[in-house]
Amino acid sequence: MRLEAITWDRLGDRLAERLLGLEPADGSAWTRVALD
Repeated sequence: MRLEAITWDRLGDRLAERLLGLEPADGSAWTRVALD
């Protein structure tokens, strides 16, 4: 369970970073969803 939680948190952070790095102007909605 602990490992799963860590992986999920890490995945969320990585996704947010990738989305922000890809196109912040076009992916503003996506980044908002990822952060939410």
